[in-house]
Amino acid sequence: MEDTQAIDWDVEEEEETEQSSESLRCNVEPVGRLHIFSGAHGPEKDFPLHLGKNVVGRMPDCSVALPFPSISKQHAEIEILAWDKAPILRDCGSLNGTQILRPPKVLSPGVSHRLRDQELILFADL
Repeated sequence: MEDTQAIDWDVEEEEETEQSSESLRCNVEPVGRLHIFSGAHGPEKDFPLHLGKNVVGRMPDCSVALPFPSISKQHAEIEILAWDKAPILRDCGSLNGTQILRPPKVLSPGVSHRLRDQELILFADL
């Protein structure tokens, strides 16, 4: 029994915590949805929105992946702070912009806009 191994309990606890928080995010039900209407770019589609930041962009790892040339890699984000709070929309400095349609409003990069239920958003030309 002279050969013993030291166990670092702090490291193992941190790893368990990281794993449990990742698995919680995957198992959490969506708190909303973003509905994309059909058009020249494709059919209608719903994207689930979760608590935290939901990135809208062209990259496949985005929460809302819109693989179209006019959409920036990380075009905008929809942040949901709590299930009973209005989501916040921010343009991430996209090349072709983000707009609220009624009343018409072009979002400046980084400026927050509190979304209302059924509000229409235009990402680039979609």
